Amino acid sequence: MTNLLRHRQLPVCSRSLLLSCVPLMSVTVVACVLAATSGFYRLIPAQEHLAQAEAAYHTAVRAQAALQATRKTQEEMRAIKLKLDEVWRGLPTETEFASLALAISELGRSERVTIPGMQYAVERSPADGMPVKASISFSVTGDYAAVYRFIHRLESADSYVVIESLNASRTAKSDKGSSSSVVFHVTVATFLRPNPPTGSLS
Repeated sequence: MTNLLRHRQLPVCSRSLLLSCVPLMSVTVVACVLAATSGFYRLIPAQEHLAQAEAAYHTAVRAQAALQATRKTQEEMRAIKLKLDEVWRGLPTETEFASLALAISELGRSERVTIPGMQYAVERSPADGMPVKASISFSVTGDYAAVYRFIHRLESADSYVVIESLNASRTAKSDKGSSSSVVFHVTVATFLRPNPPTGSLS
């Protein structure tokens, strides 16, 4: 009988033990829920920081690309400016342009062609009257081969003189029956840079 009573009391002890564990289990569940919620709310700022970092990275990449493009453009502009300065220094002044006529005459004599005369023209800026362009017109007479060499050397001269117009005609044969000569009417031109300012005498 005693053993039977003991056997029947076991479920009562189990229920008591289970009832005593309910508060502990409730606390555990609440703690787990709080931990999960806390982790979730910590995850949201982390994602925001990651998005901000990615946005900052892409902004920095775009800024770097823009900086490199700007630097390349500045280098190209610097190279163009140096080239323009070189061209500008190579242009003659109005006073230096007069020596061009002498150089053309010397070139004609070296190629055995005749240049009877020359006409000069200077274009000035309407704003300040400074000379901006000058031209020389003249005729060249001689054998075709000689005139051809003269024109070729004039075109390939180390200067910024360009041939604006070139017209050819043929002269009549001489009484001795020699081959006829050719006549080229030439106009050469160049831009001018201002004359350097002259220093005042003290």
